[in-house]
Amino acid sequence: AAQALGRKVELEHLIERVQHRFIHTVPEEIPDVINWCLAEVGVSLGADRAYLLSFDHEHRCETMVHEWAAPGIEPELGVYESVSWDLVPAATERNNSSWVSAVADVSKLGDEWATDREFFERSGLRSILELPVVIDGEPVGGLGFDWITHLAEWTEDDLTLMGMLASSMLFVVDQRQYAIIFALGEVKEVVSEPGLKFKLPPPFQNVAYYEKRIMTIDTPDSDRFITSEKKNLVVDSFVKWRIREPKLYYVSVQGRESDAVYRIQQSLKDALNNEISKRTVNEMVSGVREKVMQEIRTKVNEDAKKIGVEVVDVRLKRVEFSDEIKDSVFKRMESERKRVANELRSTGSADGEKIRADADRQRSVIVAEAYRDAQRIQGEGDAKASATYAQAFGQNPEFYSFYRSLEAYRNSFRNKGDVMVVEPSSDFFKYLKSPNPAAAGRK
Repeated sequence: AAQALGRKVELEHLIERVQHRFIHTVPEEIPDVINWCLAEVGVSLGADRAYLLSFDHEHRCETMVHEWAAPGIEPELGVYESVSWDLVPAATERNNSSWVSAVADVSKLGDEWATDREFFERSGLRSILELPVVIDGEPVGGLGFDWITHLAEWTEDDLTLMGMLASSMLFVVDQRQYAIIFALGEVKEVVSEPGLKFKLPPPFQNVAYYEKRIMTIDTPDSDRFITSEKKNLVVDSFVKWRIREPKLYYVSVQGRESDAVYRIQQSLKDALNNEISKRTVNEMVSGVREKVMQEIRTKVNEDAKKIGVEVVDVRLKRVEFSDEIKDSVFKRMESERKRVANELRSTGSADGEKIRADADRQRSVIVAEAYRDAQRIQGEGDAKASATYAQAFGQNPEFYSFYRSLEAYRNSFRNKGDVMVVEPSSDFFKYLKSPNPAAAGRK
């Protein structure tokens, strides 16, 4: 019992030395201090190797991230990387937060553990101890010790204290988060890179996590603003934002997201009021809406930088009149549209009358000019025809007289019922009496 008590006191002193070392450590020295701690704990347990493992549950593998090896022992850091759990003995227990791999004598493993025994013996291990590193109920890694030159001896107190040390001094940073390490309430370090990290156990150091992804502020309430035309507008908007400086974010709003949202919303209202008060309704609806949103984003982002936040985007979802004036505005718009429509109709009717009058005038001019040209052409034709006839018949007047008489006969006796009352001795029938009246007169 005295020996067990002395061992427990020795381990407690070891933890105190570790804590004291970390209190006076700057972030850049933490990797070296982790290796020093592994050496201290490994020597205290009499192990030949002490190491930290980081688990990758998605790909079912593990990687050694820190190691201490006693003199003469071959290090495995840099070699033991992304080792599949299919190759690791008892790896199926890695998802269990209460798993403990404690083998005091590898050679005494039973036949049911033959595969594991062969794996340990090939690795030259005589004893092995691995404890889970559990954060928020999930195993994220392991603290392990190997005995190669001799067999191990440990107690239940050793296992308990080592497990508490591992779980209280390690934490995991997700790729979607920032982590802030606090030392007695003071911000000591901001961790942005994902992975397995080291800290002092509470109350010396604590860890708080903050979202790294883009977040949205989209409230169901609308805001009212007055344009340069003194008209009320109802505006719905949303904001995309994210934390850029976690330390400033914590100092400014104590890390409370609700306070950050309130500050951004107040800045957004001020920016909207300043921009809308300088614009008309038409500009807000369509004219320069993109420019307005860009200027609002710039203004809100400048204010948000003061609390360690970046505003990624600001968008206006809805811009419309308030309900109490919406009906009157619509009626006024309707009457205005009707006035414009009537004005267009009257203008169109007047233009139509002008076009029809001009078309009628052009038609009259065209018809008159066509008739004039037709009469002129006909007169010219008749003149040419008369000249042609006169020239042709002037050469034989008797034949011309005979031809004209035949034309008169044809036109006069066209129908059988035609009747003429003339003197038989009339010159009209002179060619019926004699085909050559001139010759008959000479006789």
